[in-house]
Amino acid sequence: MAPKHGLASFQVAEEQLAKRAKSSATPASRSATPADPGAKVPFEVKYPNMDDNKARTETEEELVAQAEWQVSPFEAKGALREGELDQNFTVVPHTEWDSMKKYNNFISEWIDSKKQWNMC
Repeated sequence: MAPKHGLASFQVAEEQLAKRAKSSATPASRSATPADPGAKVPFEVKYPNMDDNKARTETEEELVAQAEWQVSPFEAKGALREGELDQNFTVVPHTEWDSMKKYNNFISEWIDSKKQWNMC
């Protein structure tokens, strides 16, 4: 038996729902953060050659002098030696990077001291 009102009323209601969904000002996902393709990163990571036998330019010498040792948390499968993924790195510009590290250490120490104070 056919419905009394026909299918036309069903189609009109469906169209209204689709229009309402399209005109909504809220994004599909509120947690989705749009990517910023124009974001600028003022720092660059460089991996200086630490080979002592190689002649270096003044710039390379500066990178070697500021290099930090990074121990990798991973192990390479089939590695020829232990710590094969460990390496030296330098962040350029170094003075700005170093000042940020000091600030972050200060903040984390301050937070830790507040936690200890609240536990007493």
